[in-house]
Parts: sequence; structure tokens; C-alpha cells
Amino acid sequence: MNSSSTQMSFKVHAMRLGLRRGLMEFVQSIRSTQDQWFYLFTAVLTLGYLWIRRDADTGVPGLDFPSVALPSVLGALIAFGVVIGPAYALAMEKEDGTLLRHRAIPHGLVGYFSGQMLLQSLSLVPQLIVILVPSFLLFEGLMAHPSGWFTVLWVIVLGLLAALPIGMIIGALVPGVQKVGMWGMLPIMVLAGISGIFYPVQQLWGWVQIVAQMFPLY
Repeated sequence: MNSSSTQMSFKVHAMRLGLRRGLMEFVQSIRSTQDQWFYLFTAVLTLGYLWIRRDADTGVPGLDFPSVALPSVLGALIAFGVVIGPAYALAMEKEDGTLLRHRAIPHGLVGYFSGQMLLQSLSLVPQLIVILVPSFLLFEGLMAHPSGWFTVLWVIVLGLLAALPIGMIIGALVPGVQKVGMWGMLPIMVLAGISGIFYPVQQLWGWVQIVAQMFPLY
């Protein structure tokens, strides 16, 4: 076996270990009472908002408010959840030495980032379920055609691919956890506001549309 093949096998092994760790941390997370209350709080807050404003005028004939607002809510969950979450996790583990210990192990960073990507991606699933399932029971006309589920799936996957690396980069660059809010939360809030998540990007000024389309959140 040549050197390149050996290195590749080590990287694959490290990736497998990282994915196994990410899966174990996700299982521990969904068993945590604190995380369960967070999912419940997110669902109650979102569904309550949609229910209170269910009769609001959207300006589009045939579309009620939940049908228009729910995609924006899901987009916001992806944009904030898989950017701020990884940024805080990476910054925190950089401060406490966890990341340094992984760097000391051959291909340790490969395993670490593989596990983090799986953990952060899976952590989004319970939030989506506790919002989507009750929404389809409470509100009519959310899905005009069954093929819409395929659209939901590929948009979520695309959103993860676009937003997750941003969170990793922010967490790697900030000097500490305290700086994540300034260099992570604030820019993401601005980008989310102009990227078409909450309202059509075409309603913005022309130069703002150009700026928004330069970033993956669009």
C-alpha cells in the first residue's frame, strides 16, 4: 500500500469516528430535557404566531398567511441555526482546548469537522418536525401538491450546504465566544434581512439586491 492510499484510509477512518461522535452527541442532545424544552418553545412560539395571524391579508389571492410565512420561518431556522450554532460551538471548543487536542491527533480535524457537520445538521431535524407536523394539522392549504415535499427537502439540503460552512468559518476566525455575537449574529441578521428569507428580494433597492446575491444565504 503506497503512502497516498495509507493517508486516505486514515482520513476515512477519522471521518467515520467523527460521524460516530456527531451521531452520539445528537442522541444525547435529543434526550436532554433542556433541548426538548427548546424544541417545544420554538414550536409553540412559531405556531402561536401563525395561528394569531392566520387571517391576515397577504395581498396574494388564494394564499393565506401561514402558507406565506411558514417558508420564511423555516428559512430563518436554517440561516440562524446552522450558522450561529456551529460558530458558538467551534469558538467555545477552541477556547477550552478541545480543538487543539484534535489538531494533535493525525487527521483529528477531519474527524472533528465531520462530527460537527453531522451534529449541527441533525440538530435542525427536530426543530423542523415540531413545526411542520403541527402546521399541517392546524392550517389548510399549506401544500398545494405532494411534490412540494420534494421541494422542501432539496431547499433544506441546499440551505444547509450554503449556511453551515459560514458558521464554521466564523467560529474558526473569531478570537473568542464573546465575539460571536458581533462577528456572527449581527452580520447574519443583516444578510438574512436582505436575502429574500422574509420577503421577496425584488422589493429591495437594486444595489441591495446585488449585494444580497453575492452571499450564500440568498
